[in-house]
Amino acid sequence: MKNIVLLLTSLNDLNNPYVDSLLIPIKGLSSRSQYELDIDEVLNIKKNTNKNIYLLCDKLISEDELPTLKLVIKELFSICDLIFFQDLSIFMIGKELNQLDKLCYYSPTLIVSYQDLFAYSKLGLNNFVLSKENTYNDYNKILENKNNLHLGMLCFGYPQIYYSKRKMVSSFKKQYNLEFNNINLTIKEKTRPMYQPIIEDNNGTYIFAGEIFFPFKVLNEFLNKGMEYFIIDKSFVNLNNVEEMVYNSINGKDIEDNNFSTYLMYKEMVNDYGK
Repeated sequence: MKNIVLLLTSLNDLNNPYVDSLLIPIKGLSSRSQYELDIDEVLNIKKNTNKNIYLLCDKLISEDELPTLKLVIKELFSICDLIFFQDLSIFMIGKELNQLDKLCYYSPTLIVSYQDLFAYSKLGLNNFVLSKENTYNDYNKILENKNNLHLGMLCFGYPQIYYSKRKMVSSFKKQYNLEFNNINLTIKEKTRPMYQPIIEDNNGTYIFAGEIFFPFKVLNEFLNKGMEYFIIDKSFVNLNNVEEMVYNSINGKDIEDNNFSTYLMYKEMVNDYGK
């Protein structure tokens, strides 16, 4: 069953007709602090939309946060359809509360084979977002062997490629005695041409790929093979009609190639599509 999931970056998108579910970053628990909302704001959204409500709680949890985490997660379970998580402390809380069916494992780098998938599924999890490192053949192999698991993928956006709890931007400023704000920063590797978005917040530092990932030629194929969650992340994106474009590609309609990173479609990574 197709489920287009929009990471909520603007309240103007609450009732977008091309979206089935909203993925809302939760204050203090997500990797998108610039878009975070608190529980009262989520409850207000629920009153004004008929979309599924998913909560993004993908930060790495510190030891000193554990004593209060259970009460917070318990309340979040009561107001949402799914929690997208990365730190296994949230899994342990979900298991204790008998709420594993409301958890979706959402790690950008760890579900890269069907062996990984089934290792986590043996813990009792049923919902997973596959890593962007997977090749086209990896995706196919996982989908062919998914059994009754519910799988998803990033289908549009800048993939997150690095997350550390270290404050890298602050350390850089201190090392070189620099002063600048942390808004709209990018970083460039010496041997690569593109500039990559970088964010630092209270939870650490995040680095993203330097191109928008949108493998539009394979989304309909993956839908027909059992992919369910198609995640749109418009962070750093300044384009119109993204949701409609994704909706059309998932449903097999042709769209114009706008120079997106399509490495799922050719013979390199999820460029080994072979067409």
